[in-house]
Amino acid sequence: MSGKKPASTSFDQKNRKSDLYRSVPSTKKRLRQMNINEFLSTNKKKKNCKSENDYCAIFEEEMSQEESREKKLQRNLLASAAERRITSSQNSCSPAQSITEILNDVPVESQVCKSEEKTEKANSSLKQETSTIASSSQSQDSCDLFPDTSSNVADSPRNLLPASKVFSQEAFLCHFNVAPNCSAPLPPLQPEPLHTVLFHPWIEPGVAPKPFPEKYRDKWDCNHVKMPCSPENLYPVKTSGGGRKFQSQWELIQKTLSAPIMSSWDLEEAILNYNSQYSKKWDFQGLHTFFSEEPNYQNRTEFFSSILPGIIELALHLPDICTQPVPLLTKYRTHSVTLSQKQIASLLANAFLCTFPRKNFQKRDSEYSTFPDINFNRLFAGGRNGINKKGAEKLKCLINYFKRVTIKEPTGTVTFMRKYLVNVPHWESSTQKLSRIQTSSKGLIEVEGTGMLQVDFANKFVGGGVLGHGCVQEEIRFVICPELIVSRLFTERLGDIEVLVITGAEQYNEYCGYGSTFTWSGNYVDSTPSDSWGRKYTQIVAMDAIHFYKPEQQYQYHFVKRELNKAYCGFYDDTLPPAHLPAIATGNWGCGAFRGDPHLKALIQLVAASEAQREILYFTFGNEALKNDIQAMCNFLLYKEVSIKQLIHVLKLYASQPQKGKIVAKLYDFIYATFRDIQTERKPSQKRMEILNDSDTCGSTSLD
Repeated sequence: MSGKKPASTSFDQKNRKSDLYRSVPSTKKRLRQMNINEFLSTNKKKKNCKSENDYCAIFEEEMSQEESREKKLQRNLLASAAERRITSSQNSCSPAQSITEILNDVPVESQVCKSEEKTEKANSSLKQETSTIASSSQSQDSCDLFPDTSSNVADSPRNLLPASKVFSQEAFLCHFNVAPNCSAPLPPLQPEPLHTVLFHPWIEPGVAPKPFPEKYRDKWDCNHVKMPCSPENLYPVKTSGGGRKFQSQWELIQKTLSAPIMSSWDLEEAILNYNSQYSKKWDFQGLHTFFSEEPNYQNRTEFFSSILPGIIELALHLPDICTQPVPLLTKYRTHSVTLSQKQIASLLANAFLCTFPRKNFQKRDSEYSTFPDINFNRLFAGGRNGINKKGAEKLKCLINYFKRVTIKEPTGTVTFMRKYLVNVPHWESSTQKLSRIQTSSKGLIEVEGTGMLQVDFANKFVGGGVLGHGCVQEEIRFVICPELIVSRLFTERLGDIEVLVITGAEQYNEYCGYGSTFTWSGNYVDSTPSDSWGRKYTQIVAMDAIHFYKPEQQYQYHFVKRELNKAYCGFYDDTLPPAHLPAIATGNWGCGAFRGDPHLKALIQLVAASEAQREILYFTFGNEALKNDIQAMCNFLLYKEVSIKQLIHVLKLYASQPQKGKIVAKLYDFIYATFRDIQTERKPSQKRMEILNDSDTCGSTSLD
């Protein structure tokens, strides 16, 4: 935000790949290497520069004075965090990273994190501590934690560490607004016209909220979830005379699930007994193979003897736990629903047992065709060779979740808010300056982004393929935090200016890998504190990007504008002043299967965050070259004091190129060149596409 100093930035130019299309002026090269914070603080001196030599001399003098103290502080700050990480690491999937790698990657702003006086006092003791940590870390088995993905940029890395910190979280978070430190006091929790609360709004720590109303009240209409326990839920069954009659499906479910279930075959028979019309359509081969052949699963006996009975009990007590149907979060309106974690557990237990009516038809004209599916039958299906590895790992996550909530009653709450953007910003006329952005090639949104608004690279049907074969960023987040899955029960497909914001979801599972290498690696205890409503200080925004079948189309301004509106819808919050808004943790949104350009998507998210007056922590998931490209560009735009309308104007110019199916110039090359041409007062027709090796003038630009 405008009142804060930008974070320091360091770049390893030796490891940068050469770019044949870019020839950066010497001043810009120095701009990439220098500390942007120091640059801005001495801006007045630089306005008096008459030559590039004078200009660079100032920085060489300043940096030589600060370098020693900055390096000492950086190492001291990270040493203690690295020691805690190394000593607490118990996960076989995540060997500890070298302290040298950590220190080389993390930028630190000394003025914000620690005072110089405290640092000098701690130097003597922490020098020895740092060397001990380094030797301990280097003795660990080493591996390529983040392989080079520069040739194939995706939403997330192909091989991620489980939730272990690969750099000091404290070093980054001290620069940004982070909850609960920046959070404003919440108003009293109570039902409102745009907020449905399904329990008595009296929150007592450690006690599950009581459902409201006390006894079940049914609503079988188009505005609410049609509950399996509803008296209106009738199901056709065969009579002894060969005919059919309608029977209460809930009574059939209760009778069926009250019988002993001792194997996956018993479970299949039970589910199909109250879903008989799907007996020839649903495939349970994956479920059978999981319990009979999965080599790494050792809890088969425990599942059928204790976990499954607990799931059944949670499901059958639905009318006592959720005493009113959940309202549907439908399109073109903003509405919130807050449920207790126990209510979510009961709803998910019913989804596991496939009891929700009217939810299995996915034809275009069906009642719930614009909603995701919620019953778990697709997750139970097998793969080509009988077992679906990704499905098996998802089942481990879900079984661990049910084990947790059946052993110990959860006591927190979760809010699901569908946001509809009524007032779309006028991007072409916005004079808002760009916010600060910090990039990192290491780290995870859900770990290093703790306390921030965390972006879910969503499908328009929230959760995407979480109950199918999908296993990328969104699906992984939904299975490590299974409470997110319940949003599929009541959230309609997202429109172009709609997002879903989930506050309070708890993480239950640890994991390794990504996509085909995804692996459940154990139970996770979420120590995130809770707010006065009983919600974890974890906020996730599910926002879907455009799927580009022709990637060159994404630079057209109407597509850029759509993505800007979508991101802004997720980022803005007009109920709080900027000082109380946490920063945004995001990354390569829509850049995997959706074929987005991460260089463009980073700028789009930066513009949207700037309009919402929030800052960004941007993860490139192992891609060091991309990290450096984005940081250098954003530092350049910040130095030039570029406003939103100025950057939008340049993006529109780029889109107007005569492309003929191909991109004439790379986006960032074009931006560098355009601002240079404007700086030297060239006419647009004279604007060159290449950047020459000459010096740039000092001062800011002007672009209307």
